[in-house]
Amino acid sequence: MSWTHLGQQESAPAAPEGPQLQHLFFASAAAAPEHIAIVELDDRGQTAGALTYGALARKARRLARHLIAGGVEPGDRVLMVMPRGPQAICAEIAILTAGATFVPLDFATPAERIAFAAKDSRSRHAVCSSARSAELAALGLTVVRPETAWAEADVPDDAFAPPPSDDGEAIAYVIYTSGSTGNPKGVAVRHRNIRHFVAAEGSVLALAASDRVFQAFSYAFDMSIEEIWPTLAAGATLVVATEAIAKSGPDVVEAVIAAEVTVWHAVPSLIGMISRDPPNLRLLNLGGEACPAELVRRWCRADRRVLNTYGPTETTVSATYAELRPGEPVTIGAPLPGYEAIVLDGGLQPVPDNGEGELCIGGEGVSAGYLNLPEPTAEKFLVTDVGSADGRSRLLYRTGDLVRRDTAGRLEFLGRIDAQVKIRGYRVELGEIENAILEAGDVRAVAVALHRLETGGERLVAHIVADPDAQLNLAAIRRRLAARLPDYMIPGFFELTQSLPTLASGKIDRKRLAAPTAAPLGGDDSQVAPRNAAERDIASVCAEILGYRDVSVEADFFTDLGGHSLRAGQLVSKLRQDVRFAHVSMGDVYRCRTIARLAANLATAHQTAESPSFAAIEPARYLWCLLAQTGALVVLFGLGAAAWAAPFLAYYAVSDWGAGQIVALAASLGGALLAALCGAALPILVRALFGRLRPGVYPLWGLVYFRWWLLRRSLSFAPLRILSGTPVMAMYLRWLGAEIGAGALIATTTIDVPELLTIGDGATLCRGSTLSVSSVEGGELHLGPIAIAGGAVVGLRSAIGRGATIGPNARIEDLTLIGNNCAVGAGEVWSGSPARPRLHSVERLEKPEAKPASLAMTAAFTLAGALLYLLPTCAVGPGLAIVVAFGKPSSSLGYLEWAPLMATCFPFSMAGLVAATKWLSLGRAKPRSAPYWSAFHLRLWIAETACDLALSVLHPLYGTLYLRPFYRLLGMRYGRGAEMTTATDIVHDLVEIGDRSFVADGASIGAPRFARGVVTIERTSIGRHSFVGNYAVIPQQSALADDTLVGVMSRPPASSHDQARAGTSWFGSPAIFLPKRQETTAFATTLTFDPPMRLVVERLAIE
Repeated sequence: MSWTHLGQQESAPAAPEGPQLQHLFFASAAAAPEHIAIVELDDRGQTAGALTYGALARKARRLARHLIAGGVEPGDRVLMVMPRGPQAICAEIAILTAGATFVPLDFATPAERIAFAAKDSRSRHAVCSSARSAELAALGLTVVRPETAWAEADVPDDAFAPPPSDDGEAIAYVIYTSGSTGNPKGVAVRHRNIRHFVAAEGSVLALAASDRVFQAFSYAFDMSIEEIWPTLAAGATLVVATEAIAKSGPDVVEAVIAAEVTVWHAVPSLIGMISRDPPNLRLLNLGGEACPAELVRRWCRADRRVLNTYGPTETTVSATYAELRPGEPVTIGAPLPGYEAIVLDGGLQPVPDNGEGELCIGGEGVSAGYLNLPEPTAEKFLVTDVGSADGRSRLLYRTGDLVRRDTAGRLEFLGRIDAQVKIRGYRVELGEIENAILEAGDVRAVAVALHRLETGGERLVAHIVADPDAQLNLAAIRRRLAARLPDYMIPGFFELTQSLPTLASGKIDRKRLAAPTAAPLGGDDSQVAPRNAAERDIASVCAEILGYRDVSVEADFFTDLGGHSLRAGQLVSKLRQDVRFAHVSMGDVYRCRTIARLAANLATAHQTAESPSFAAIEPARYLWCLLAQTGALVVLFGLGAAAWAAPFLAYYAVSDWGAGQIVALAASLGGALLAALCGAALPILVRALFGRLRPGVYPLWGLVYFRWWLLRRSLSFAPLRILSGTPVMAMYLRWLGAEIGAGALIATTTIDVPELLTIGDGATLCRGSTLSVSSVEGGELHLGPIAIAGGAVVGLRSAIGRGATIGPNARIEDLTLIGNNCAVGAGEVWSGSPARPRLHSVERLEKPEAKPASLAMTAAFTLAGALLYLLPTCAVGPGLAIVVAFGKPSSSLGYLEWAPLMATCFPFSMAGLVAATKWLSLGRAKPRSAPYWSAFHLRLWIAETACDLALSVLHPLYGTLYLRPFYRLLGMRYGRGAEMTTATDIVHDLVEIGDRSFVADGASIGAPRFARGVVTIERTSIGRHSFVGNYAVIPQQSALADDTLVGVMSRPPASSHDQARAGTSWFGSPAIFLPKRQETTAFATTLTFDPPMRLVVERLAIE
């Protein structure tokens, strides 16, 4: 006979030295003190702070010393009532370091429940934030506030000797779960239990120091232990969410994506509501609830593991696990290493395979039992040799869960045997709720059941039999429960009934308890009906997702209607389908709480959105500006025409004077340079004539607006394309009023008002970055300064809004939008559009060395720039020489006859000059790095600028088949059938475009990387049959796999692993994975990728 005994795993993985839990953390801190232990998020999901392992260890020792000085002794139990954040995690470490046991309670736990836990655990001390410290002190507890301890000086390692910590049998923590007697039960977990669990699950999760693990569970829930301690033991990084983020329902994924989380522990009901797929997530660990097969299908990827873990608190967090795969049954799997799982019948004997029975757990994870409850401990924790592989007795925990072992040896969860249920991942004893209701008085009998609603949710229903002639105040009973029990244990319905159904044994038959018929009970007896269309529609959605027939518009969504973060997420999702409520957020639901307030708030927001403020414009001001701009445009167009004609006019003028061809050509080149100098001087002249622009808000079409417009138009005449990336650019911007520090590199041309710009020493503005100190909004011109501190780097194609400040050594990554008035702190790294901080004071950034270019290097860049500016003029030379030699035109009009020949010669001449300039200056480029103002950077800049001039002068040819030989001439490995239009910022030798790939207009491919005084070039490749959208940024060192799509204005994923996945699609900044894209079969490949020669010839002829 085959028994349903999964056995004990062969062996558990070896744990680090030291028998207690805190030793795992201190081992990681000693191994990598500078690695980030905790990243703290704010309520917007942005990074608020970070702690290294070394810093966290120092703070924990400091708090431990504070606890010991306050009277905490080894073996004491210390309550922990802390809001979510690094201080709470530090408190766990510190309490253990002091030799005590931590007793975590949720920060919102009712005072009555805290008082019970303090008495039951015999706690004399509590670690608590200032918000509830007075409340805990009133219970007679000595309160220690972490913020007070953290303010003290660091504790040297040799000056602080914690108590001996070599007892693995000591209790590490006590977690209170719901109890059938009416009071919660404290589960005592030994150090050896939790140490074994960390090692066992750590071997399954395979965490690495590079992982970023999301921490969002309440510290009173043991899944927080699963989040925190395996992470700290592996030396990885915890990303700690705030309460608002943790309760934001499906919106929590925004924080997960922004924080680049790689490991996420979550309950299935939350994951089921999320539509976005975090691209960096490699491991999703589900637990606390039954997992639907649909979730597995949606969330499994080739590069992602999805686990289903199971385990009661009594066996230390988790005891079994299953690797979930699409198309396979969803089970709770097999035991973790060092655990044992056996299925027993009602007589505590093993049942055969495929038979149903109670799951019992054995092994090193079985805890010490319940505090002060010997009888329940003896009932649930058995010492038996039943089913033992070696015939010896061992400790088993009876879970009360009904399971079946399938033919593959996997455990299938079937439900509960007893009156225990799970709500939102919390284990609840229905008897505890029933006893609390009975204590209210006038109640003869009560039965609480978990009722599944037609909408798919679950709600607790209290069926009450009142004493004869009693007038029950159900609202008062509910208020009493709210003061005593957590919100997830408060019934949503209170049903008065004459009797309760029973079994033949006389016990209540919970399966026959009727579905609720009464309306949900609020905080009072009033039922306020909707008073307008908005309230009626919101109430209808609330009733639908909560399973009610109708709801009061004055009922609190959370405390009265029993809503929680998941239901709030469903409410937001459904409301957003209505245009009136399109902008509703989770924050609105949490702030407003009642339907009435939410409807009023959304109505105001909708009205505001429909009626934006707009400053009135006086017709006279508009006409005045129109006249002034018309006159200015006549002058500007004339200057523009003169600049283009200057080389030709100089040539003709000198020729008419009888000079030779050499002199005439020299005059032509001089005319071109003179036009460039005049163009550069024009903005300086405009600023001198019209004065300095200052920050502020000004009327549209007014005098300030005209000065701003004229300065921007005059800047277009300056040769900024030639100046950018040179030492001369900083000098030129200073002449225009900007404050530019020493050694700054400015490689961008898109700066609208230089005089409102401050750039610190050694700062870097990469190519294509935009500094917008101005904007026109609501009929007004807004001007605001931009300050970029020393050492900061603004990445490729990033945009900085007016009023923004970038702190010292900060980094703005490629394709990032820093909004108006945004402040980026020192050392922060911001990424994305809109931007979010990725790290905070985490990167060790070298202090920038503000080394300005030498006089010789400045002169070299200036001379090279002048010669490059003359390239287009020189490209006219070959065609002109042919005309002069063979056509001998007798007048200026005679040259028009030869214009087609000159036009045909020009692109060939320009392409040849550009290619020659590239090869003579740079040769065949290889990956390397060099200082900004070095000979290598000069040569690289010459080659890049020459190619930029080709893009500007030969623009009509870009996007045609004629460019393929030109790209190959420049050294690019250009695949068969590939096309690249006006892509920029390319080091051609280091870029490879695969066969039949397409790169759209404006894309940046493998641009040189500038950062803190060093320029770097690396290889970049795009696989076969791939697509790169308009203005996308493909950073150097990217290696995109075949059939990859990168969307418009998007970046590829940063992970080389994700880049190597063929057939993937990405959009946005940072990259978001697109699981499925619309594909079309409307066009045959003979019309797209594999055209016949006839179509190629037709296209060449048209182009």
